[in-house]
Amino acid sequence: LADRERPDGSSVVHRLLRAFEAVNRRREPSSIERRLSGLIRVVGTFFEGNTEEELFIPTTALLARCSAREDIDGSDKPQSEKALAKLMKQLDQSSVSNGHQRGYRLTRSWYVDWSSRYGEDSMRQ
Repeated sequence: LADRERPDGSSVVHRLLRAFEAVNRRREPSSIERRLSGLIRVVGTFFEGNTEEELFIPTTALLARCSAREDIDGSDKPQSEKALAKLMKQLDQSSVSNGHQRGYRLTRSWYVDWSSRYGEDSMRQ
């Protein structure tokens, strides 16, 4: 509509989209985005070198890897199973039991999808 009212000059919509992109590049990630980004990077370490499409990742193993990561600020690491569950819920995941322990059944396609949203590269835009 705005472009039809302005037959001369550059497109209003095009200029508006460029402005949104510029603002987005300057925006700092929120604390929840930093936590989700860190968690996604940790999940990625389970898929690296593994060809399986689906993995069962025990809660304790996920927490241990989060804790061990030095590239994630301490305040952005889940410190308990409850904190991890809250973050995983944001990523549409709930813990399940494999009969021996609780954890998360994650697929590679789930990881790729969420990594495109919160992975390291997407957070640098």
